[in-house]
Amino acid sequence: MGWPAEAEGYLVVTPAAAAAAVCRGAADGSTDVSWVKTDEDVFKYFQRYGPNAHTQYFFLLPSADSPVGPGSEAQPSTAASELFLRVVPPEHVANLPLYFIVSPRQVVRVDAQRGAAASARQTETIPVERWRAHKRAFISLRSLTCFQSWKEAKAFAHWRKTARGCVLLRRQRALAGALMPACDSFGAALLGAQAALEGRLRGLRAAAVQPGRRYTAEEWREQQAAYRMRRVQPELDEAVAELVRVAEAAVQEVETKAAELMRTVRTSELTDSTGVDLHAATSKARARSMQQIRRDKIQRAAEYHRSLARHCQLPRFLRMLSFRLRAGLVDMAASSVAAVMDALRPAAPGQAGSKAVDLSRGSSDTEAPATTRSSGGVAMSHQGSADPQFFCSVVLAEDGGIGFSPSRAEWTAAVKAEVITASLHLAGAIPGLLSLPAFERYDTLPADEECLQQGGSGAQGPLGAASLAQQHPVFAAAAAELQSLLADSFATARTLAQQYQGYHEIRRFGADFIFEEWAAKQRDALDLPATDALLRRLRSWQQELDLMPLSGAAGLLHIDAVGLKEQLAPIVSAAQDAVAGLLVQLAGERCREVLSKLATWREVAAARPPVLGAFLPWRSQLGLIESGLAERLAAGETADAAFEVVVKHAHKLPTAEAVKRDDLREACAALPAELADAAAWAGRQHDMHAAAVEQQAAALAEEAVLLGSEVQLGQFVDPGAPLGEVLAGVALLGTRREQMMAQAAELGAVQAALHQPAATFLEVQAAAAAVQYCTALWRLASDAEALQARVAGAAGGECLEGAGAALIDLQGRLAGLRGIDDAPHAVWVRAATAVDACRTALDAQESANLSNG
Repeated sequence: MGWPAEAEGYLVVTPAAAAAAVCRGAADGSTDVSWVKTDEDVFKYFQRYGPNAHTQYFFLLPSADSPVGPGSEAQPSTAASELFLRVVPPEHVANLPLYFIVSPRQVVRVDAQRGAAASARQTETIPVERWRAHKRAFISLRSLTCFQSWKEAKAFAHWRKTARGCVLLRRQRALAGALMPACDSFGAALLGAQAALEGRLRGLRAAAVQPGRRYTAEEWREQQAAYRMRRVQPELDEAVAELVRVAEAAVQEVETKAAELMRTVRTSELTDSTGVDLHAATSKARARSMQQIRRDKIQRAAEYHRSLARHCQLPRFLRMLSFRLRAGLVDMAASSVAAVMDALRPAAPGQAGSKAVDLSRGSSDTEAPATTRSSGGVAMSHQGSADPQFFCSVVLAEDGGIGFSPSRAEWTAAVKAEVITASLHLAGAIPGLLSLPAFERYDTLPADEECLQQGGSGAQGPLGAASLAQQHPVFAAAAAELQSLLADSFATARTLAQQYQGYHEIRRFGADFIFEEWAAKQRDALDLPATDALLRRLRSWQQELDLMPLSGAAGLLHIDAVGLKEQLAPIVSAAQDAVAGLLVQLAGERCREVLSKLATWREVAAARPPVLGAFLPWRSQLGLIESGLAERLAAGETADAAFEVVVKHAHKLPTAEAVKRDDLREACAALPAELADAAAWAGRQHDMHAAAVEQQAAALAEEAVLLGSEVQLGQFVDPGAPLGEVLAGVALLGTRREQMMAQAAELGAVQAALHQPAATFLEVQAAAAAVQYCTALWRLASDAEALQARVAGAAGGECLEGAGAALIDLQGRLAGLRGIDDAPHAVWVRAATAVDACRTALDAQESANLSNG
């Protein structure tokens, strides 16, 4: 019938398992199976009940009613009897060498004759449909004339067995001659080479990704280069060296055996098949039978031809090893890229293995369906892996966008160089075996033929392992997927990094803000609202930087913003410190200035000068203080407001400035009350000084009356009084007059300073006028008498120069002092008499001169 031995896709059932299944089926079902007697009844039973049949297995034996002949049990090896079966209980087949188990899907043949022991039973299975087809074919053949008798059937079975054996033996010999694995000389070497390649190259990868490690671009290059140099290259060199050792051993064995046979076998022996050994060296060798001698000759000739054939197959053997090495290198390159891709694939955005990761503030990876706060206040969610591999810093591009360092091109180039290019380089760096010096003599295959065997074209030359690896579908797919994953990761990272777009404002501020210019403007005119707005903006930026997401994941990339924060934070902090420092400086200067002025004012307000000379300046200074108080208090409030701005944004003042601020507040609060007290005291003191001034003015008036009376009495009105004594008294009166006038002016100034009505001092004015008139009269009299004496004392004819002019002057003065009274003053009369005498003397002298002339 042709049972397929251990055929692929067939179920192999052990007798114990089959019996247990039958017992279970019998126990579980109550269907009557007593009518099931033959194999055909079994098939009808399964067709009737289908998969719900209670009995799933039946045990059968070859039937005694087989058309082959009686005694199927006695003839278990008859193939035809196995097509006609009868159902038996399970316990009936326990010790039988041959029985069958039939299920709804297959027929199992259990045979103990092929095993070494009863426990070593062999099973063969065949689907039910094929088994029934075989049975129908057998019945059809049995209906033919040539197969109707048992002898013909026996002869056919014997012929079939013999034919199959001969064909199998012929194929085995042909394959043994054509297939090197079946050759004794090359088979072991090929197995050793295969073991060396699989043991060394199967687990070898040109690149390695450490789980949980984050690489910078430089670390990635260094780690991959170190991995290849320390592990991959030595393993690869050792694998090639072991392969070369295996090849050298096989080549040496074949060459040695071929050389030995070529040296010992004569040419005549190759065609000699007689039973006589004419060249036997000993009588014992000649004592062999002719059949033995003939067999030895044939075997020796065959061995000679096999050795020469194997020697001729050495180039093919080495080329096969080279092909296997090249295939191993190609697989290594493809597996390297695929392994890296498998390690990185879970990090791909949108993969089932990836999960949402927050760009956490101050930490790295955080599991959660997280949202992140952008600088514009918009919440953003994103996808990423919990274990990103490649470190990437966020940078602010000059064009106003967001960039990465290393960039996409740099990371793509680094990954391609260390994974794809490195795998191809390792695969292409290993030369073929036939290019080694030990095997160059066997490189007899033309280049075009070798190229065609490797899948290339003859014009291009043989393809290397690197070229073959590039054509490998796994390599090409993994390389493309790796580059696509990097591109997707950067696309996701670019989307997530948009939340850093608002930080361009800080960078632009750092580029445009020139502190020196701003400080110069503030020193010229302190603008507190603008400064407060600037510090408020800087504080807002500082809070945003404190809440800045520092790290997160986007596919393969670990996004890091620490460098960006370290770049922007000094801009904000330096501006904050500079602005706050300048504000503290300016506020301190104004505070010290105001505080110094207020301290001086407080000293003035605390002073109580009792003397009028000190009171009046103090009173004037107090008025100036009261008029400038509002301005100084406003300046103090400005300095305090500046300090308040610093405290609001910087949270702390220097100790010295804080003390000055407290002093300023205390002075501003105390000075108005102190000025009010000083003003009240000044009012009281003013009234007291005003009363004193009035008393002094009255005393001065009385003194002036006395002075006026003195002028009208005594020698000052006596025309006969001695001129020298009167002039001395007149000079004394003039001095008293000047002192009285100065005192009157001083009292008037004091009254004006005291805001009193100015006194007229009429008595002083009258006394001064009287003294002045008296002084003018007596000086006129003195001058007139002096001129009279001069004229009178002149000799006759003497010319008096200037006498006329002096006389005219005296006459003018005399007319001015005449007054309006009817009776002139006695002194005036004395002066007039002297003037008349001078005029008479001058007239007389002039007449004399004229007569003499």
